[in-house]
Order: sequence, then C-alpha cells, then structure tokens
Amino acid sequence: MWTTMEPTDLNWQDEHGLQLLKEGRGLLMNSHLATNPKQAETVARESLARLQSALNWLEDTTFEADAHDELHRAGADVQARFPAGCRLTWTGSAYEQRCPVAISHKRFGFSPGMLVGRRTCSLCGQDASECEHLRNRTYPVVGGLGPAGVCRICLKKDCAHTSADTAMVRPVTFLEEITLEEISLVSRPRQPDVRLLAVPIDGKKLRQALGSDFQYGVDTVQCSQCLQPCAGFDRLQGDPRES
Repeated sequence: MWTTMEPTDLNWQDEHGLQLLKEGRGLLMNSHLATNPKQAETVARESLARLQSALNWLEDTTFEADAHDELHRAGADVQARFPAGCRLTWTGSAYEQRCPVAISHKRFGFSPGMLVGRRTCSLCGQDASECEHLRNRTYPVVGGLGPAGVCRICLKKDCAHTSADTAMVRPVTFLEEITLEEISLVSRPRQPDVRLLAVPIDGKKLRQALGSDFQYGVDTVQCSQCLQPCAGFDRLQGDPRES
C-alpha cells in the first residue's frame, strides 16, 4: 500500500531543477576525485549536461541566476582541466558547437504538436489518468526497474540504483504511442529540455577568424568560450524577458 506524503513548498518543476543542480555539482566534484583521467573527463562533461538541464528547468525562477553561474563555473573548470576535449564537432560537411554551456545561452526550444495514445505513470506503469498517484505529492520508492520499465528514482532504464536504494519522489507521466504533427520554435518549451542539441557554425566566418592556413574540415577547431566573460542570452523576438 502506497503512503501519500504532503506536498512540498516547491512546485515539481523547481524541485526537479534543484535536484539536477545538486547532481551536477556532485558529478563535478566526483570528476576531481577520479584517478583515471578519461573517466574524470567523462564525469566532468556529464556534469555540464546536468547543469545545463538545471538551468532549463529553473528558468524564470529565483534559482535561475545560481544555475547560470554554476554552469559557467563548471564550464571554466572543465575547460581548464580538459582543454583538448573542448572543440567544435565536424559532421562531415560543417562544424557544430555542441558544448552544453554554449548552447544553454540559446534560450528557446521546441513545442511539438502531437497526438498521444497513452499516458503512463512512472511509479506503477498504469494509465496516469486513472492510477492513484497524485502528481503534486511524493511517494517512497525503491530503485531498480519498476513496472513502467524505468528506475522509479532516476527515470532511467540503465542506472546504478538497486532495490536497496530508497527515495521520496513525485510521479511523472510518460507519453507513449505519439503521432507527431508539427514542431514550433518557442521561447518556453513546455518540456524544458526540448532544446537545441547543436548549433551550426558559419563556415565563412570561421575561415575569416582562423586565417588562410586553416584547412576547413581537416583542422581541429578548439573552443575556449567557457574561459570568456558571458555574452548574455540569445532570445527569440517576442520573448517576455525582452520586453
């Protein structure tokens, strides 16, 4: 029998964003403790992705500035320790920026128009509109794969949580059997992480910046953006923060 707990003072989105912020900090700390350099870099870069997600979830809240500052500090730390890994990605036809710190400053995302066939509760795997779990409450759960096919703690299919791990979590709803009808570019995506994964780099500007000795598509292009002062956010025209 499930035990229902009282709602927390924070809404679920803020709570989730703060949890991501905590996880990002923890991963960065763990990267400093790792003795294997390759593993240390992998964990450090995962921390950047986690902190980017925290910023997405905490946008327009009182925690946004802290999340933004934390992401910059982590980016500078990773750049200083692993400069060789800070580079543009060559796709075979163009260079792309895929750094979470850089991309996080593009403050817009996507809003998919879709038809949903099924809504599944992350805790019990049943229809989320009919199960007993309320979205504004927390419940005690154990780790490992649950009825929904994911870990009830971290919502991943492959994680380190086991039945020995317990936590208080809020249920979330998984959308399944989706038919995509359209995608719109919006200032505030309903799902905060539905954003750009990469930003194409203008080849002409890149050649001008790097000079005549630069061999496009052959040379590795390093990035030091995380060591520079923040240039601010890029927002869509009509963004409420621009008015």
